[in-house]
Amino acid sequence: MAKPENELEKRKRIGDLLDRAEWDFSRCPADRLGFCFTYEYGRACPEIIKRYHHAKKHDPSQFDKYGQCKGVSPNY
Repeated sequence: MAKPENELEKRKRIGDLLDRAEWDFSRCPADRLGFCFTYEYGRACPEIIKRYHHAKKHDPSQFDKYGQCKGVSPNY
């Protein structure tokens, strides 16, 4: 029987599958790290994802052609 994967092994395996730019914030300025963590949390949180898809389906005029909310600056 295979040994269960621990959290560190799981993260390493997932990290190996993603491009480094997708998860490595080591070059991010310290004053922007909070935005990075919030963004990553939003991408992975099932409730936020569900609400995003619901809003996009029921009020598509609030989103641009890339799926971003209108009026939200990517430059913060």
